[in-house]
Amino acid sequence: MNKATIVGSINLDTNLRVHRMVKPGETIHGKEHYTAAGGKGANQAVATARAGTNTSFIGAVGNDGPGEQMLDLLKEEKIDVSGIEIIQNEPTGQAFIPLTITEKILLCSMLVQTMLLAQKKLQKIVH
Repeated sequence: MNKATIVGSINLDTNLRVHRMVKPGETIHGKEHYTAAGGKGANQAVATARAGTNTSFIGAVGNDGPGEQMLDLLKEEKIDVSGIEIIQNEPTGQAFIPLTITEKILLCSMLVQTMLLAQKKLQKIVH
């Protein structure tokens, strides 16, 4: 079996379906919302594992509910999460994505220290 190690971000995405994008100072109502696994690295790891590759992941999550949820989701995909550091007193990255009916996407991402700390961890491994 092939092996792969993915290094990257882990986010919990919150998607909100709306008729149109909100304008400054305006409030509109969404039709539905849902959360999903996200982060470029996590998405790549899931795709790699589903393709039948023995997949490991290097990254970081916060010591919070979204971090626990993301670790559980990655484990369900049979991804080795031993390279994921759980960072105390930092939130897991999240993205807030309003989707219009025509599926145009505007991404609002909360980049947090977890990604920076994952990069530092990788530098220690490589050097």
